[in-house]
Amino acid sequence: MPAESRPAGISQGCPDVIAALDLKKSGLLEASAGTGKTYAIEHLVLRLLLEVPDLELPEILVLTFTEKATGELQDKIRARIASRLAQGGLSAAAAARLGRAHLEFDRASIHTIHGFCQRILRKYAFENNALFKQELQKNRTEVLDTVLY
Repeated sequence: MPAESRPAGISQGCPDVIAALDLKKSGLLEASAGTGKTYAIEHLVLRLLLEVPDLELPEILVLTFTEKATGELQDKIRARIASRLAQGGLSAAAAARLGRAHLEFDRASIHTIHGFCQRILRKYAFENNALFKQELQKNRTEVLDTVLY
C-alpha cells in the first residue's frame, strides 16, 4: 500500500501487508523463523491502538510459542509505541491512547500459548472445579511416570 494512501497514524516502516489489513476482520499471522513476524506484530498492535476506537492495549491478545519470543515482543511493542509517540503528528485522542498504552504497558496481554492457558485456568479455577494453585510441569517424562505407573 503506497504511503500516501495509508490511514493517518500508521508509522513509517509499517509492512505493506500489515498496512493493507482490514482491522474489522479476524486474521492469523504465521511465517517461518526470521521472516519478520515480530516486526509485523509491532506495527499491527500500533495500528489497532490508533485505528480502532476505544480499544486499549490490555484488550489486545498477542500469543507466541516461546518465552524468549514473548520477551522480545514485549520489548519491541513497547519501543514501537514510544517511537510513534515521539514522532508526533497524532490527534489528541490518539496521543492520549498511546500514552496510556505506554504507561500501562505492564497490563499488556502478551503471552506464550501455555502461559495464557495457565493464566485462564487459574483465573477461572472456581468455575472449572480446578485447583486454585497449579504449576506448569516442564518435565513431561516425570509427570507421565507419576500418572501411568
